[in-house]
Amino acid sequence: MVEPAMRFVGATVYLIISILTIVLNGLLIIVLGNLNNTKIKRSFYFIIWQITICGLLSQFVELTLVVPGTYAGYDIFKYKQIPRAIGFIDAISYNGLLYFSLTLAISRLAAIVFPRVNTMFFEGRTIFVTIFVVWSIDGIFITVTLLTGCWNTFDFEGFFLKHECQPDLSEFAIQLGRVWGANTANYFPALMMAIYLVLFLYVRFSFNIASGSVAYIKKRRRQEYLLLMQGFIISSYLELQNIAFMYFPHIADPIGFVTFLQNVIVLVGSAVNAAVIFCFNNEIRSSVLFSSSTMTGNASNPVLPGIRLAGAATYLIINVISLILSILLAVVLWKSGDLKFKRTFFIVIIQHLISDMMSEFVQLTLVVPATFAGYNVSSVLSFLDNVV
Repeated sequence: MVEPAMRFVGATVYLIISILTIVLNGLLIIVLGNLNNTKIKRSFYFIIWQITICGLLSQFVELTLVVPGTYAGYDIFKYKQIPRAIGFIDAISYNGLLYFSLTLAISRLAAIVFPRVNTMFFEGRTIFVTIFVVWSIDGIFITVTLLTGCWNTFDFEGFFLKHECQPDLSEFAIQLGRVWGANTANYFPALMMAIYLVLFLYVRFSFNIASGSVAYIKKRRRQEYLLLMQGFIISSYLELQNIAFMYFPHIADPIGFVTFLQNVIVLVGSAVNAAVIFCFNNEIRSSVLFSSSTMTGNASNPVLPGIRLAGAATYLIINVISLILSILLAVVLWKSGDLKFKRTFFIVIIQHLISDMMSEFVQLTLVVPATFAGYNVSSVLSFLDNVV
């Protein structure tokens, strides 16, 4: 049985991580939306969009099922179908993240090593066909598994997402899960790592850079190692997610620490791809760091990137903490005191909390990303003064 204190702390940590992950994916959406498609490869652009969608779907599951279920400490839904329906979205998002991460690796391999394959599957309109096929594989697998007796749901006693099957209906689903689900979860990350290793070796030995300048050679070597590191981080974390989801629930966990660790690993997985994209893709990183002079605002006197990013990070931390404290205060007010106390103070205080939460939400969704991207935020701040 998970201790109430551990459960409360865990739910709060899940909430904070989920909000930060949503913000990170939101920033990626803003950057992708403002990048000229000619600046980055078309296939890369659209595949990253799919990965971002999967990350946001995963956070929807956390905010509607894991966080409230962990805070409450009991089954908050009247019908078992509701957590199963939300668990369906969780399965779609996890497998989508896995499949599109592999698709991204294959597209990079094809673009460099196999140009004909790249033309067939990733150039022009064919990229949309590829994306449709990947989503179809994801949807068909999860739907067939659900209809034949297996699904993802939330354990309201252990407080973790789990995969369960109905014994009298699920023999086919169990076999399908073993043949396709388990193998893809286990071997796709290894395949991704192999692809990035092949790319690293191909780039290292196929391009003659001996005649280049010292600066060019260093830059090229750095790009090679970044490519390998990117593949290692993504594939390793996907494998870690699979291990946490499949094996952690079977570990004896009297105080709830293993459950807490499992949920954190699964949560952070949605942020890993976005973080790697920001850190390892030159076009996207440069659009965040150095675009202030080309954005709307005072172009003749742009804010230095370092100051702007430090300010944005500060806004982010302050507003996330403020939002979390407002939510926690609302929960404490609801749980504490007698009914008369609630009726006397709750309505007045909750109005103030709602106003605060609206302000923090606008800050997180508009001011913080606008500051990161280099936009003029004066109109947003004016909106906050007039509305909130």
